[in-house]
Amino acid sequence: MTGVQTCALPICRAAIRRVAARILGRFGSRAQPAADALAAALCDPNPHVRSQAAYALGSIGPPARSAAEALGSASGDESPLVGRAAAWALDRVNK
Repeated sequence: MTGVQTCALPICRAAIRRVAARILGRFGSRAQPAADALAAALCDPNPHVRSQAAYALGSIGPPARSAAEALGSASGDESPLVGRAAAWALDRVNK
């Protein structure tokens, strides 16, 4: 059995979580059902996962407005990469 098969969700590898967030962002507003999971990913220990989650939420746009509070918090992230992504996303979801 491979590591992917034995891994419980949420996905245990940061690289996979990052790519998953990036792919969800490509769906734009159609990814709205994933907005809560992406908002939760803003607290991921890996800054690359957090930044991709923020970009995905921004790509969803106004349908992800429920994530605005989480994005506001993430805009002050210790990682400048995450902070910039969250600020951009917050602007997009509030349009």
